[in-house]
Amino acid sequence: YHPLRIETDIKLDGRLTEPEWNQIEPLSDFMQSSPFPGANPTEKTEVKLLYNNAYLCVGFHCYDSTANKMIRLLMDRDFELGRDDGISVQLDTYNDKNTSVLFVTNTLSARFDSEISSNGSSMNDDYNNFWDVATVVDSNGYTAEFRIPFSSLRFEQKENTIMGFRLA
Repeated sequence: YHPLRIETDIKLDGRLTEPEWNQIEPLSDFMQSSPFPGANPTEKTEVKLLYNNAYLCVGFHCYDSTANKMIRLLMDRDFELGRDDGISVQLDTYNDKNTSVLFVTNTLSARFDSEISSNGSSMNDDYNNFWDVATVVDSNGYTAEFRIPFSSLRFEQKENTIMGFRLA
């Protein structure tokens, strides 16, 4: 997957309304991780990735046919994972399949981040990085915009930087 390079800044409002979001096809070929790992999803999710010189932007559109029943509890930084409806972006910035950084939000725009190492067996929840997210809930589900500054990430700078990612 190749994120779309843009020259402008995206307004962080959780709405995905800028024309740049419409210039790229969404990723939508997802599978369940829980409760039935590998099964087809029960709801549609679309994700798009954009970047400019300063930021990686990740836009989610999470459809929910029962949006009025979403679990929306926690607003604090480093909230307890697994209690709210939410999504995450995991970046393997060195593409070593061993270390990564995790960015999580819920439908209330709460933020959680962690450093992952040892092929996923170790999480540093004391890790706090500079990044932002905004979410909007409507009758179809919710949208979210992540804005992650490249200055907050460690990665090998070269002409073609390759990073792994996981969206959940």
